[in-house]
Amino acid sequence: MHARGEAQEKRYLIWRRIFEIIPGLASWSILLSVVVLAFVNPIKGMIFVICFYLFWLFTFRRVKNKKDLKSLWDSLKNKICRF
Repeated sequence: MHARGEAQEKRYLIWRRIFEIIPGLASWSILLSVVVLAFVNPIKGMIFVICFYLFWLFTFRRVKNKKDLKSLWDSLKNKICRF
């Protein structure tokens, strides 16, 4: 039974590591895709950059103080947890 516990622990650590990698992978994917898109299709690259910038501009423009920031993150967390 001890070997089974070690196998479960190893599986847990592998999954934990995978979930640690996901945010960094997403960030690098966005950054590199913009560079690749700029060479492949510059117009779509510009549209992507402008839309990405406007999304974050309008998202954080609503935030006036830390209380608003907390409520913004709580609402995003609730939307994600519904899935």
